[in-house]
Formats: sequence, C-alpha cells, structure tokens
Amino acid sequence: MQCVTNNYLLDIIQKKMTVTLPLHRKQNPHSLNLALYAKATPQELQEFILSIPYFDGSLKNFLTATGEPQTIISQAWELEFVKKCELWLGSYEWMYGKPCDTNGSRFDISRMNLSLPY
Repeated sequence: MQCVTNNYLLDIIQKKMTVTLPLHRKQNPHSLNLALYAKATPQELQEFILSIPYFDGSLKNFLTATGEPQTIISQAWELEFVKKCELWLGSYEWMYGKPCDTNGSRFDISRMNLSLPY
C-alpha cells in the first residue's frame, strides 16, 4: 500500500494521453487549436477525466479536486487504474470525439467502474 496524491494519478494520465491525444485533437472539432504533439492542457485533462466511463464520481472528484488530496492505493488498484485509462484512451469515442455505432449492443459499463479504494 502507498499513499498518493491526485497529482500522482494525473501524471499517469498525462503520460498515457500523449499516445492518442494528437488523433483526438485532429478529429475533435471542439479541441483547442494546439500543436498536435503538445502536452495535454489542464482543460483537456479535466475533459478526459470527466468523460471516462470507467471511473465513478468519487474518483473523478478526487482527480479534479484542487489542492493535494491523498489516498492510499495498492499496486493492484494502480494497475487497474492504468488499464481503465488505456481502455478509454484507445476507444473510438475518445479518439474521434463521437460515439461508435454499436447497433444497440453496448454492454453495461457501470459494472466496470473503478472507485477510490478507501
């Protein structure tokens, strides 16, 4: 178990976003007119966090809180956090800024939600 701040988790997201952020910026008409390979802005980071369907409200609130809130996490929880970030970063909805046509076969994402461990 380790005590981490929200900034620690935000740094993980920030690093992971560099892979698909250029495509997201190209495809999303609401995206800021930034250099394609520039680091994610605070606004883009917050929009990503709020859009990710794999995080519950308490985790989203923790990540978007100002200051230095802390929580205790396990290595298994951190790995699951990274997995959920990568899953959303690789999604059609994130990269292209629009929902994928699934012909009504969308599964229930709510049962896959990650929440704060404590």
